[in-house]
Amino acid sequence: MKHALSSFVALALGALAVACGPSPGPADTPAAAPTSAPAPTSAPAPTSAPAQVRCSLEIARAHRRHPIMKAGDEEACSTQCAAGDQGSCVALALLLLEGKLHAEDGGRGVKLIETACTAGHAGACTHLGELAESGAGMPKNEQRASALYAKGCDGGDLRGCADLGALLDEGRGIAPDQARAAVLLNKACDGGEAQGCYNLGVMLVQGKGVPQDLARAVSLFSGACDDGLATACSKLAFQLEKGSGIARDEARAATLYANACDAGVFRACELLGVMANAGRGMSEDPARAAALFTRSCDGGDTHGCVAIGRLSQDGRGVTRDVAKAVTLFEKACDGGYSVGCEILGDVLGQGRGVRQDRARAESAYARGCALGDAACCQKAAKPKKP
Repeated sequence: MKHALSSFVALALGALAVACGPSPGPADTPAAAPTSAPAPTSAPAPTSAPAQVRCSLEIARAHRRHPIMKAGDEEACSTQCAAGDQGSCVALALLLLEGKLHAEDGGRGVKLIETACTAGHAGACTHLGELAESGAGMPKNEQRASALYAKGCDGGDLRGCADLGALLDEGRGIAPDQARAAVLLNKACDGGEAQGCYNLGVMLVQGKGVPQDLARAVSLFSGACDDGLATACSKLAFQLEKGSGIARDEARAATLYANACDAGVFRACELLGVMANAGRGMSEDPARAAALFTRSCDGGDTHGCVAIGRLSQDGRGVTRDVAKAVTLFEKACDGGYSVGCEILGDVLGQGRGVRQDRARAESAYARGCALGDAACCQKAAKPKKP
């Protein structure tokens, strides 16, 4: 916009100079006046400043981090999409999936993204991959997601490179290749893609595929957080809470967790709840901790389900309700969190506050063992009492 306005001003000044011209000097004065006056030069028609762009994929992506789009902008997306602008179609799809500026319509959103990807729009392929990875609006398929991310990355979409790098790092949907992951994430981060910086920071913390560098990781999390990536704010908060790669600052960590929680990072809600329950970085507040754990669990974070289950079991911050606690532990276990399986097995096997049920306890341990939990495997293998 700034460049366009500068060009407009330069053109206007140039036109003005041509129209007026320099004042003639004595040597330029003709000996005789012309017999007729020259035809007046028509002034150039004023050029209107270019209209502000209200819809693009870049704007819609930024909007998901910092709400910058306003009511009415979704109409611009619809108009531009109908005119064949695939980027605007993807932007409209993101609004449809979000369901804030535009009434939620996930089915239509998915179709718009699929059409744009088929038409060769790299960013659309990346977002279609994200839907396939999460199972939102379509069956979960990490292998398909990795192929779509590769298509987006090869087409020049750095977000696709960042997403593909994450799958390569973890070996999900594609053979693990941490060296290639690091190359892709560096490329995305250097290009200004916050997700790439975040994912690279995670590798640096773990020392996988790259030498461990906690200070650089913190710097990457901080930059991505400043760019509006809430998961990066949560990760920065964790480093601050533990004093890892940066001086410990629990109060600042609590603030960052709270912001990330409000932005929908439900693991941040659970981590903030742990601090509230223990009185670290804030006054001890079990009731607030219970509310945060519940919010986390309701949002799909299994750690939050175990945490609120424990409070319900003990009657801390909430009314004691062991039956409810059992339901919460089972939800966490079913969601793939082995700690929930172990606690569920313990409570049912020992009949702590509920009717003893050894068959269900053994089933819980078996599920935890299948998830790779050594403690569950050990308890599942113990001889059964007659």
